[in-house]
Amino acid sequence: MSSRKRLHIGFGLAVALLVFSCSDDNGPTELDCSAVSCPAAVTAHNVTLKDTSGAAVSLDSFSVTDGDTKEELTKKLDSASYRIAQNTGTYPLYDDLSGPSGPVERRTLVFSGFIGQQAVITAQYDVFSDCCSSSITNGRLELVVSK
Repeated sequence: MSSRKRLHIGFGLAVALLVFSCSDDNGPTELDCSAVSCPAAVTAHNVTLKDTSGAAVSLDSFSVTDGDTKEELTKKLDSASYRIAQNTGTYPLYDDLSGPSGPVERRTLVFSGFIGQQAVITAQYDVFSDCCSSSITNGRLELVVSK
């Protein structure tokens, strides 16, 4: 495990301890994110698509939605960034800047990839976010697409 990942896990655990242990009445306490100092680094979670021969899959379009609310969360890419995504098969899913609506948030995301109007891949992810960071708690970020 890389030291950066250990740092993110350690920081997440520290925030979780604050959330669940800082209460006068031993009831749930909501963390005030304005009082939390976050690291400058942003963690981005990407989906990488390969075909059965290992080549990058070039999508014509993709979408990311909240599985419960159906809120559109797709990160908009400029044309140069989109060409890079198509050439590498790597598409943005979620990042720390997508931020939670509150101090601690769990949500289910649905990634869908399209070639023409045909959906060629759909995958579901569970995401945990706190004041500063996010992590994927369920779902594979490297997928194989059968054409």
